[in-house]
Amino acid sequence: RALRAEAHKYFNKIYLRGIMSREDAYEWLSAMLGIPIGNTHIGQMGEYYCQKVIEESKKVLAHHAGIRTGSCQGAAKGGKYHDTDRAAAAHC
Repeated sequence: RALRAEAHKYFNKIYLRGIMSREDAYEWLSAMLGIPIGNTHIGQMGEYYCQKVIEESKKVLAHHAGIRTGSCQGAAKGGKYHDTDRAAAAHC
């Protein structure tokens, strides 16, 4: 239960901070997890998927923070930007 709350905490920041719309964030989550959009409910996810949501949400948030501060270092791993944050990555 605590893990689901943590997953929601990080995932919600993606749309609450305006990085993506809520709809786009759920579409991103669906694609990232490889599950249909209608089944993309953090409240029904197990430990593995919650960890994945937390990990990937943190990556998007860190990348966006790097863009806002003008420093994209650390925002990309191995020189590749997160696929779902292409528009933001174009600024780096």
